[in-house]
Amino acid sequence: MPPSHDTVEGVISLFTPYGTIASHFHKQTPKGNIYFICFGNNTDDREYGPRCAEKALAEMHEKLLEGADKKLYVAAGMKKKERERAIEHEAIKFKLSKKRCNLFVKNFPDDTTEENLTQLF
Repeated sequence: MPPSHDTVEGVISLFTPYGTIASHFHKQTPKGNIYFICFGNNTDDREYGPRCAEKALAEMHEKLLEGADKKLYVAAGMKKKERERAIEHEAIKFKLSKKRCNLFVKNFPDDTTEENLTQLF
């Protein structure tokens, strides 16, 4: 967050255009401030909050604000176990992608050298 928005009031002003903010929470960490925002209203529309959150996520994630040196990270709120599963899933996906990097190729002529293979691949 750029200093101009790194307050509860600044974050609320950034996200109010996407809907009514029903509640918010601020937490300081060694890496910086974290803000949790919950959209909601007083009507019976149960989909209001999720729609607002989805729109805010789509428009604000990885947005570079004026005066900031890093892009915003905006993600859906998850329970601790859901976050742990998501992190584990990403780690497994990364490991599996690395396994597909090796190739087995055969049936080259006997006089093929390493230099020939380097040029070919």
